[in-house]
Amino acid sequence: MSTQRPRLRTYTPPTPAERAALEQRAERERAQRDRDRAELRPVRIAMMHAQVQAGIRLRDPEAAADCPCSCHTSLNTLHARGVDCSCQLTPGERRARWHATLSSIADLGRDEADEADEAGRVAAAKFAALAADLNVTVTSHGGIVLYQMSGIVDGRAFYLRTRHGVYQLEIGTDEDPLTDPGTAPLESPSLIIATGDEDDLVLDGRDERGALRFAVGEVRTYLRQRHCAHADARRYCPDCGTALYPPEQQVG
Repeated sequence: MSTQRPRLRTYTPPTPAERAALEQRAERERAQRDRDRAELRPVRIAMMHAQVQAGIRLRDPEAAADCPCSCHTSLNTLHARGVDCSCQLTPGERRARWHATLSSIADLGRDEADEADEAGRVAAAKFAALAADLNVTVTSHGGIVLYQMSGIVDGRAFYLRTRHGVYQLEIGTDEDPLTDPGTAPLESPSLIIATGDEDDLVLDGRDERGALRFAVGEVRTYLRQRHCAHADARRYCPDCGTALYPPEQQVG
């Protein structure tokens, strides 16, 4: 787990000139990609015809040349080496395949829906019970690729986010402690009090209680250390755990 000293998160929007420069750069890159694609198209068409001559019975080699699917350019068996790719089907065949796929998904979904609903209700009840036990208000939580949790701990708003395997925990500033950093405008500052590896939050199986315990613990530790007077302390404060002098200094 990796935490850090609190730091202020601020955002300065780009100026009109900077925004225009970014748009021009994006347009240049799109134009270059289009030129590259046009230059390579004859080569891709030749590759598809070579595959036909080698025994891969593509119905429409030129459609395969324009298709982004890897089945046409990789040595794999995906889509029967490209023969069964959607680019080789007629519009009617594609519609029929799509409807068959939807029907199959619907049948599978009906079989699993009741189990998923019950598991969701149990998980929600456990999460709510933990929030009540910790005396914390959770205003929102959930997500898969981007997991987010917002709430209020001891009068301080917090926002926990995980993305690309990394988490970040932010809280409201002293001047605006109840503003949720997750929903506030980008221009609104917040305090980042912890970052680290998403696996440390114990989100496996979508059990969010580990993430809740972590967020509440970090916020309360920050608040204790922010306001503690370190009474009757020697090397470490017995109330909040703050080191009273650098750990590399030896004190008798």
